[in-house]
Amino acid sequence: MEAQKQFITNASHELKTPLTSISTSADVLAMEYEQDEWVENIQIQTARMSKLISNLVTLSRLDEENPFPEKQEFSLSDAVWEASEPFTATARARGKEYLL
Repeated sequence: MEAQKQFITNASHELKTPLTSISTSADVLAMEYEQDEWVENIQIQTARMSKLISNLVTLSRLDEENPFPEKQEFSLSDAVWEASEPFTATARARGKEYLL
């Protein structure tokens, strides 16, 4: 059971990063091609997938005595970079640039 929970947690994390990138790319396309049904469908499906992933993590944590992970030290710089990197394309599309 523990291995299954760990797999769900790891898989969810690995799925979120590319899903965020896809969502960001779809947002850029939506700025260029307003009212495009294909772009709208990508946005709807990525939002749906994101919600499914979140629900999966929530369900896996419901059975735990302590549903919150243990505190661990981590690099805040790495976390900020990972969170902001998918938005680089959106910033460029708007003529902006940010440096980390």
